[in-house]
Amino acid sequence: MKNYRQTHEFESLTAWAKSNGAFIYDDLIFISGESSNCGACYTTAAIPPSTRLLAIPHSLAITYSNAVSQFPPELSEAGTPVTHFAVISAFLALEKLKGSDGFWHPYIATLPSVELGCGGPLFQSPEIIHLWLEGTNLSAREIEIVKEDWRQDWKCIKDVLGSIEGWEAHAESLTWELYLWAASMFASRAFPDKLLSWDSSSTTPPVPQLKTQVNEDGTTQIFQDGVETGAKPALFPILDMLNHKPHTKITWQLEQNDIGFTGEEFLEKGTEVFNNYGPKPNQQLLLSYGFAIQDNPNDTVMLKLKPPLDSVRQAIRDEQISAKDDIGTYHLGVNDPTPPIELVQLFRIIVANQWELEVLQNSPKDPIMGRNEIAAKTQILRSLQMKLSTHSCGRRATDDKIGKSQFGNYATIFRNGQIQILRSAILRHQDELKELYSCCLIVSLEELTRPYRKFSKAIETCFGDFDDRAATGMDEVVFMLAICNILLENQKGNSFLAPQIKELLKHYPLNIAGNNEEEARVKQLYEDLFPALAEACPKIFGDNRWTFDLLRRGSRILLGESLKLSVDGHEDDFLVFSR
Repeated sequence: MKNYRQTHEFESLTAWAKSNGAFIYDDLIFISGESSNCGACYTTAAIPPSTRLLAIPHSLAITYSNAVSQFPPELSEAGTPVTHFAVISAFLALEKLKGSDGFWHPYIATLPSVELGCGGPLFQSPEIIHLWLEGTNLSAREIEIVKEDWRQDWKCIKDVLGSIEGWEAHAESLTWELYLWAASMFASRAFPDKLLSWDSSSTTPPVPQLKTQVNEDGTTQIFQDGVETGAKPALFPILDMLNHKPHTKITWQLEQNDIGFTGEEFLEKGTEVFNNYGPKPNQQLLLSYGFAIQDNPNDTVMLKLKPPLDSVRQAIRDEQISAKDDIGTYHLGVNDPTPPIELVQLFRIIVANQWELEVLQNSPKDPIMGRNEIAAKTQILRSLQMKLSTHSCGRRATDDKIGKSQFGNYATIFRNGQIQILRSAILRHQDELKELYSCCLIVSLEELTRPYRKFSKAIETCFGDFDDRAATGMDEVVFMLAICNILLENQKGNSFLAPQIKELLKHYPLNIAGNNEEEARVKQLYEDLFPALAEACPKIFGDNRWTFDLLRRGSRILLGESLKLSVDGHEDDFLVFSR
């Protein structure tokens, strides 16, 4: 404890709490860091396991009920758009202004202040956020979205209070900076108020079944067995002073008139006493509490994706996952970086061609092995690679600044953890794709044309070699012509893809048109291209079987069946067939 000091504020806090019925084990002391007033609890002597450490009476809790009772009744009247979150945040802010005259002053005086270095991303300037967090899920833009939600809450309660006679001065004193501080304190320190109403005759306390989730916007939701219970968050002084450490073993004790907990492990003299906030990833810890944990066993990378879907795809999605659960966020864990099945299912819909959509309509949750599964996982891989790239670029920008600020240190821990998870996810995904490749027949343009020398020679005569085609952007046209050629060869019984072509012809009938835009594009291509092709290579393209219908069919197969893949280190377009 040599780097910490006990302050008058923490002495006053413990005296105030005890005088109002709180229990604090004799060998515990609340202290403050030398460079900040971020509190911590330490032992002054060894403490055996199963020792009751802390308990506070319900009367010391700051709940919605006692907060709203301090405001005029107009604030809570039906139709008033003031949220519970805003009420407690505003109450805490106005209590802070009371100074030593306020009942909760000893508690509020020990809460972290931004000026002393305990601020998370919400308290940093856009320039600092850009420096340390750009490219992550806590970029300046994302932080501003959170702030804007809170700012709307602040404006709402400030306007309502300002319209009530006698409360104009209070509304004026409720500045944005003060409200932001209070909202952050509340969001980061709240417990469910269900703890206050637990039936002590029950043998099962509510805490083990409850999950407290601090959302991206800083609000707190309470879930029980995956369903929000409607419990409102509340502040519990003293109990919220313990810092977080994963896997800390404590047992909550919920009595009729107080709430506390028992430590389940032996505590040596001079060690910090921790709480367990639950399995929280570093993104949530940094946003809500202003710190991150090195090698956090509960760390995750959050992926956000909620694309607009047409009616057919949306109907399939609704069969895969309920609208209530389809919130567009997915998590990769440090111990299991595999993308969740709900994300894979979404990409199966996104990349599906017309016949694959028909299969998904009948079996929305099952994979379609072959092209669709490879396409879905290829798109996920590219998304992961892009996300890794943005994280890595941001890290390089701060390499020479690490160690120069507390916030920067925590931001670096957060970013490095994200990079580690993304790299693991990419490696695992690449392995999965290799397995899929081995189960499929993947055909390149070269493989489509190699067996047919005359056609290959005609392509080179009309379009040049690979580099020429790449330079002129004619790769796609050549691939389409190669598909048409193998369809013609198949008619003569001269195709090495006969079984695959047979399946393709079922899905792409000759006389079925594509959409109007594609139809017009192919028609224009046919009219512009084929006279010149027939003149340059009449023995190939002068054949009257090279019709507009054939070219249209080849175009539809190319659009529906081809993929841009990286195979053996070479990225190109391929046709993918199930074996």
